[in-house]
Amino acid sequence: QINTPGDEEAPYLALDGQTLLFSSDGHPGFGDADIFKTYSEDYTSWSKPINLGPTINSPHRETGITLSSNKKELLFSSSRDGTLGGLDLYQLTLDTLFPVRMNALRLDLRVYNAVNREPIKNVALQIGSTGYEKMNVQTDEKGRAFLCLRANKTFSYILKKKGFETFIGADYLNVEDAFARKKIEIFMNPGQSSTFSSTNNSYNRLRKNLSLYYPSGGSTLSDEQKRQIKKMVQQYDLLDEKTFKVVGYADNTGYTGFNENLSGIRAKAVADYLVSLGVNASNVIFTGKGILEGELAKHQKRRVEISVGN
Repeated sequence: QINTPGDEEAPYLALDGQTLLFSSDGHPGFGDADIFKTYSEDYTSWSKPINLGPTINSPHRETGITLSSNKKELLFSSSRDGTLGGLDLYQLTLDTLFPVRMNALRLDLRVYNAVNREPIKNVALQIGSTGYEKMNVQTDEKGRAFLCLRANKTFSYILKKKGFETFIGADYLNVEDAFARKKIEIFMNPGQSSTFSSTNNSYNRLRKNLSLYYPSGGSTLSDEQKRQIKKMVQQYDLLDEKTFKVVGYADNTGYTGFNENLSGIRAKAVADYLVSLGVNASNVIFTGKGILEGELAKHQKRRVEISVGN
């Protein structure tokens, strides 16, 4: 329903991955070439194109439209009356949000070596959310990975790289600024990754630290976090000889008192789960230390640290 005997050009796929804007002189319009929108969920069939109307289209040529991430600014080219010659660029600020099928954002993930702060390339990243298929990507030469994700959902992610400890985190990715772009910086510690087998099988019995990360305001353990805790506990045959220290932290979003309480709730939830796995309650020490100060990104402050000692 999109292509005609005329010209269709300048396709622009909106951030939601389902809304397509394009220019055509083959569909009924106001002049030379107009801008239309259509939708698809599978890229095999598209809805009947809809003309964007006389606010954007004129008796002349309109093409090359783009939509800002906040869905309130349209940029396009037009040869309408009053141009400085040929096609000129125009910007239109909308009174209401441009209708797209879903909210989405661009995730800009940056991975660094925690020791020397150098970017790490070829880090295997798996990211997913409840009800959606997990995605697998790798960081580029600059240690970055870019993804388009549904906004206002909690995503958990696992990063693995030979020579580094596996990193597990979670974030609530919401559209909170005009650019609908979320930057996450992750610092991986050098060490043995659980992704790769080791000739020294005793390693699996030596892991003594685990970091768990939370979405803003969250304190519930994800299935993946529970799996990691269980895997850690199962390394030890004589649990009665081990002490598990659990320390919860929070970022500085909201009131200090709230975050101090939240850090304790996070720690207690982890402690309770350790006990449910067979660890003696007297061997579990937990505390909430409130806001974690420093230059870390907020998502890295929302965490619980588990350490195992004798």
